Amino acid sequence: MVGSFVLVLFSSLALAKTPEQIFAQVSPSVVGVDMIDAHGKSIGQGSGVVTGEGQVLTACHVVKAGKNGQVHQAGKTFEATLATRAQVVSAMTKKDELDWLNRIIALEKKGEWRALLKLAQQEIKRDPTNASAWYSVGVASAHLKHYREAVHAYREAIRNQADYDEAWHKLGIAYANLREYHHAVHAYREALRIRSENAGAWHDLGNAYHELKQYAHAIHAYREALRIQPENAGAWYGLGIT
Repeated sequence: MVGSFVLVLFSSLALAKTPEQIFAQVSPSVVGVDMIDAHGKSIGQGSGVVTGEGQVLTACHVVKAGKNGQVHQAGKTFEATLATRAQVVSAMTKKDELDWLNRIIALEKKGEWRALLKLAQQEIKRDPTNASAWYSVGVASAHLKHYREAVHAYREAIRNQADYDEAWHKLGIAYANLREYHHAVHAYREALRIRSENAGAWHDLGNAYHELKQYAHAIHAYREALRIQPENAGAWYGLGIT
């Protein structure tokens, strides 16, 4: 097995919460690692995976003789240092979780929704408090157009992780597909309370307000989406017809 080390960040870097976010073109969970010596010279470069808040797992050949380094993610740089032995053991216990997540990502990429649903349900039987598994049940159910089941799954994800912003967002989408727009608005607003710079949630909130004929609120939501993401064609369209 390839050896590995854990870096502890001085600035907190959160683990990506959803398979969708992790599978994005620039994955929040995959970071660049640059180890430096006492003179600030680079002595090892490579990649790492975020295994928890403030922790990055990287290979031994990247760390080499260094004890300090920098972690680069989405244009930001975080100072880092090698973890203690206890922290390494804690991170390695998460290997099974990362393996499971990789399987989830692969199924989602292929659009194998029934297989994704089955795998996520198996994980829930093992650990009913796994918010990511409940979220994946919601994603699979929604793609299978089982929106009521998706609502239940997203709500379970939120019950186990109240600040799960993407679960709130997807819950809103599921409610919108059920034409329960008041519930959708509430879910979108909760998602935005947690992460206000979510252009997609603002866009979807605008659509829900439009369906409710609350046009002033819809215009505000579309404008917020465009402030964050000026190229959002759907938000421009929604603003234009409101």
